[in-house]
Amino acid sequence: MLRGRTLFGPLTGIEVLSTRIDGSVVVIECDFSINLTALTLEQVLGKRRNLIDQMSEQIVDQLKRLLKGTGFAEQGVAHMKDEVAVARKDDPEWYNEDANFLAAVQTVLDAKARVLGPARLERIAGLVVEEAEQHAPFVLESAKSGDEQVVRAALTVLNSFEGFSAWKAVDKIALEALHRSTDGGGEVGRTERVPSRDGRVPSCSSRSDGSPHRSSQGLYLDDKGWCSGAPLHEWMGVTVDERAGRVTELQLKGCGLKGHLPPELAFLSDVETLDLRDNPDLDVPAYARELGLLDVTGQMHFTDKGRVQAFLKHVALTEGKKEEALLVQKHGLDGPALKRIYDEGSFKFETGRWF
Repeated sequence: MLRGRTLFGPLTGIEVLSTRIDGSVVVIECDFSINLTALTLEQVLGKRRNLIDQMSEQIVDQLKRLLKGTGFAEQGVAHMKDEVAVARKDDPEWYNEDANFLAAVQTVLDAKARVLGPARLERIAGLVVEEAEQHAPFVLESAKSGDEQVVRAALTVLNSFEGFSAWKAVDKIALEALHRSTDGGGEVGRTERVPSRDGRVPSCSSRSDGSPHRSSQGLYLDDKGWCSGAPLHEWMGVTVDERAGRVTELQLKGCGLKGHLPPELAFLSDVETLDLRDNPDLDVPAYARELGLLDVTGQMHFTDKGRVQAFLKHVALTEGKKEEALLVQKHGLDGPALKRIYDEGSFKFETGRWF
């Protein structure tokens, strides 16, 4: 008796056509059929990855519409596809872990955000000034975004074109960002707010909690023109060059500033004098002291344009770039690379110990 094995193709099924009795035997007539609706095991395991793929395709179509007419549509779509392709995992089961699936979704959304923001701005920075001027409204919109990554990319565009028209508008953006990030400051001449006679602590009209200004004693930056419709030269502590219309001095000594300095502050490219002394709750940018960017008393006070601009450029750097600047100063241009080698070889390394 011959025996053998027959291998049927995937999704092959057996369909019963009829049955009959032949003596003592039940005969079942069958035929082979292909089930085109059932999922294969691989397809079942890959459902989540398929969702990510479909999401990416939809975003690509969306980018084509959003970037139409900007001159960046083709390049932006290609950038999006490249980022998604690099992040895509070959193993479909990787996506079945909830944390991995969420990370994959965020990767796609981050790629979209980079295309619509930093990547587009980087392209504008590479244009000739006449072509870049056509994108000035988008550059200003990006400068106002509050997204630090986008703001830094907008700064790159502005630094690429000395005569860029958008420079005339960014000083106000910088000062408004400073007001937000430092909570509007305290009473002028004080470092903390003093309760009024009814026991309430006065607050600025544009504070983060949205409460109205109720001061019965002392004055705040809001009372002195800040974030109002007044021209910049009427904002307390702000000096503006009448001819150029740019801010040249910013003197906010003892104004109760607290929090951190925003990267938008680097938009103030014409500032020659900066005084932020006596604001004890205002954070000093990381490594500014080690890099010698403060005055001789260790405070943020400069009367030389070169020193002011060096400090503001440092403010705009990411924390990683600030650390790299310190490594370069201490160990030369190879400093950052040497630190990476040290990190890889030491599990006990703590940031700062090596330098």
